[in-house]
Amino acid sequence: MATQILNSLRGRVMRLTRLDECGVPVVGACSSIVTAGFITVEFAPEVEAGEEYTSKNAWGDFCIDEKDGDWNKWVNVNISMCEVNPDVLDLVGGGNAITNGTDTIGSSFGQYNNLEAFAVEVWTKQAGGACVAGTPEWGYFLAPFCINGSLDGSVTIENGVLTIGLKGEGQPAVADWGVNPYADNPLLTAAGMPTGDLWAVVRTTVQPPAVTVGCVALA
Repeated sequence: MATQILNSLRGRVMRLTRLDECGVPVVGACSSIVTAGFITVEFAPEVEAGEEYTSKNAWGDFCIDEKDGDWNKWVNVNISMCEVNPDVLDLVGGGNAITNGTDTIGSSFGQYNNLEAFAVEVWTKQAGGACVAGTPEWGYFLAPFCINGSLDGSVTIENGVLTIGLKGEGQPAVADWGVNPYADNPLLTAAGMPTGDLWAVVRTTVQPPAVTVGCVALA
């Protein structure tokens, strides 16, 4: 059995999927977004340090010096956007859509963060242009069950480009995600995402999905 090494370079597209509060994909008219309008996506484990047990003798030497293992409580998902996409602000940040009767033109924000959940998938370039039987390979990053979505920090208007930060907390994967609701299975495994794990990264031959104009239906 060979080990496939990922040499990741740049981010191609990000796919967001609306989930209910239990982590189950929501079937609806505005449940999926594929965008290239992001600057960064970060996956940062939230670590609780293991408890330390120490005791010193009268000379100051340790009689007992042990420490429990650290614990990953969740994975912080931080997204920086270079475009103001009202559907992304809704799906991730808990924004409320503002429409002019025919189009979604913006978002408003209340006192509560996102009460639903969302999944994040990102495709990155495999350095060196690796292919399998003529099919390009990619890096694939997944956090299949994120909660507490909200804006991250302030929105700053200045003499410069506008960026918007979003964040969420990746929880243990539930069985309902499986290989994902799109059935393209970028993880390339019949079992899909391991239940209980927080996030994943693989080298895949599944191609990045096409960018959508706003949110689209998940059938």
